[in-house]
Amino acid sequence: MAGRLELYGTRSCPFTAELREQLEWDGREFADYDVEADAAAWARLTALTGGQAAVPVLVEDGRVAQIGWQGRSCLPQAPQVPQVPQAPRAPAAPPGASCSGPHSSPGPEDA
Repeated sequence: MAGRLELYGTRSCPFTAELREQLEWDGREFADYDVEADAAAWARLTALTGGQAAVPVLVEDGRVAQIGWQGRSCLPQAPQVPQVPQAPRAPAAPPGASCSGPHSSPGPEDA
């Protein structure tokens, strides 16, 4: 009995498409991951392959069974992780400037 299969590839890689078609033709069930669209899949792919990022990669029972298809592979782009916008910072006071106003605490120079 064959183990659990996972296919890591990209929508744009023709070799991923060929391997996917072969697996389907053979009647094999598999999980299909697009590493350019799924950051978690990208992380798992690079962890499984020791940092190698060529696709397609076929994984059986958690172990890499095959990298590439018939000696050919594509180099995917890592997915873009959305940047969290940061709140704008107030400009820093120039050196030697004293802060005063309704929200400032009196300092030793104000006593």
